[in-house]
Amino acid sequence: MESHLVLSAGARRSIEPEMRVDPAGVERLADVVYDPADADAPIGSGSFPAVGMVVVPCSMRTLATVAGRDPDNLVSRAACATLGGGRRLVLVTRETPLSYIHLRNMAAVTEAGAIVLPPIPPFRPELPLIPELLAQLCATVLDQFALASPGRAHPAEPPGQRVNSRCSRPNWSRILPTVCRSRSSLVSGWW
Repeated sequence: MESHLVLSAGARRSIEPEMRVDPAGVERLADVVYDPADADAPIGSGSFPAVGMVVVPCSMRTLATVAGRDPDNLVSRAACATLGGGRRLVLVTRETPLSYIHLRNMAAVTEAGAIVLPPIPPFRPELPLIPELLAQLCATVLDQFALASPGRAHPAEPPGQRVNSRCSRPNWSRILPTVCRSRSSLVSGWW
């Protein structure tokens, strides 16, 4: 499966200080990389053949542009095209506290078919480490597409069976955990 990536200007500015990763290194993990200002990019069309799209993390601004179907860049345009094409759209929203407007926008995109997936950590008696929390979030995102993450059974498989992560998601098993660590807005993966 091929992975497509859009890194916004905000993502480029914040990836290195927040993640200690060069944006070019993240881009090298994707099969295809687009400029966020490219209005003619194929992923912005509803006819682009894809399983779906993930916006991680999704700012409230991006959420609002998708909810209002008023895209202002390639990330929101591709998200609207994904919904219009009846494909899976996962928005990993990141900001709190939530206002009434945020909740209305979340309701609007959910009614349109998107999945709003806030990165809420599991509550367990032992304090999980940040890498464990990120792995859990990434696995939850991949589960929305019935894809296995490394070391985790595919959601459709009987318990106890593991898939070979090299066969299931060769690129996203590397790129999604990297992108999930970013708190920068408008980072988008598309397949």
